[in-house]
Amino acid sequence: MARGSKNAPAAAENDKSLPDRRSRRSGTSSPDEELKAFRWQASEKLRRAQREEMTYKARMKSAAAHAESRQAKAHFREASKHLRYGLQLAVSVVKSVPYLIRDKREDRRLKADDAERQRAISHQHRLDEKLARERRSDNPTRESPREEAIRRELQPADVNLCAVRPAPLPVPQPGSGSPPPTPETQVRWRDGGLWF
Repeated sequence: MARGSKNAPAAAENDKSLPDRRSRRSGTSSPDEELKAFRWQASEKLRRAQREEMTYKARMKSAAAHAESRQAKAHFREASKHLRYGLQLAVSVVKSVPYLIRDKREDRRLKADDAERQRAISHQHRLDEKLARERRSDNPTRESPREEAIRRELQPADVNLCAVRPAPLPVPQPGSGSPPPTPETQVRWRDGGLWF
């Protein structure tokens, strides 16, 4: 024991003579060590700056994403309303398809009638011109078909109102107080029928 007790203070002295490894490293003035420390500090600053930049960008992007999300929700709400309204209108249109078809048929019928009327008028006009040319060449004093049709319309038509001849109207006596019949009110008999 005595031996060990002698060596123990010697070991403590030897330990005191050797400097600490970390303190020796930090206290060195070698350029390689300084460069390594500087590089480590720079990379640490760069990592910190990148982390801050990433958090800043994340905040900015998340704020923009929240705003766009709110706008998208509003637009989707509006779009759903428009879609519902559009579907209601489409169903209403589908229900009224028969009426649309009838309307188109009526339009086509009116156009066809108008076209047929125009064709008939032009055909009648051509026939009238042809007859007029023939009559002028055959007999210049004869009436045109239009004039003849107008003359027929103006002539009173024979209308057989009754099969049995009624009793003649009493002729008013002078002094009876009733006015004499006018040509408009006189009823004339012709060929067994009345005409005015």
